[in-house]
Amino acid sequence: MGQTFVIATAGIETVHQTLALVEDLTVWQNLFLNREIVRRFGPVPILDRRTMQTRAKEMVATLAVNVPAVRSRVRRLSGGQRQAVSICRAAGFSSKLVIMDEPTAALGVQETARVEELILRLRDEGHSVLLISHNFAQVMRLGDHVWVMRAGRCVGGRRTAQTSGEEIVALVTGAAGD
Repeated sequence: MGQTFVIATAGIETVHQTLALVEDLTVWQNLFLNREIVRRFGPVPILDRRTMQTRAKEMVATLAVNVPAVRSRVRRLSGGQRQAVSICRAAGFSSKLVIMDEPTAALGVQETARVEELILRLRDEGHSVLLISHNFAQVMRLGDHVWVMRAGRCVGGRRTAQTSGEEIVALVTGAAGD
């Protein structure tokens, strides 16, 4: 059993910094990549494209994602729309935990705001979100708790409501202990 399968069956999904989308595929194909729905005609499996397209529309609509038609090719989408597809994929399969690695690193101001709204919506819907980011202001806006790592080790944790960006920076740089 592969590591990816075990993680997915445990309800853990990842939104990679590189998004892990296939540009030449459509939105719906990317959403169901490696999770294709098939019908069997005897021993022959046939992709159930209609069902996947219908479910993809539902997934996108549920998250109110600003993504064009699910038949659009990913290469035609903006950076924010691509990120939304990646987040939708992670959230759309009964995930309990969504791990996001620098989800807004390459986005503009407006696209970042949309992705942050989507992250907050996921949290409000009961998904646990682990956000990996160097953007401390964003971490303070989106997170309930911050864990700081330095040189590969956890050096401290704080509730965002009880700390400041300056204290987080001090933990990162080693100017303050836990």
